[in-house]
Amino acid sequence: MNKRAYYSAEISEFLQQTDAHVVGEISRHHHLDVVSEQTGAWLTQCRILRNVLPHFVNEGNAIFMEFSIPRMGKRADVIIVLSGLVFVLEFKKVVRTVY
Repeated sequence: MNKRAYYSAEISEFLQQTDAHVVGEISRHHHLDVVSEQTGAWLTQCRILRNVLPHFVNEGNAIFMEFSIPRMGKRADVIIVLSGLVFVLEFKKVVRTVY
């Protein structure tokens, strides 16, 4: 769907694919060594998105994962396009300290 993203699909297509397929597509385009922490993060993102996105299945609504931002040299974790609105999502690891 898009060459700037490691994975892109319409939301309806994303919801039909397995997490393994999505992570596999991202890994295939990733130019660095993929460590288990990174694949775990992508799997977590997929699980979170699968809980939210069923409410937004409409033609033209799309998801882009690991989207390269032109002229910045950076990537956004997820871009979601809903009815012409663009949402940029950045996932951060939460570290819990137990005392």
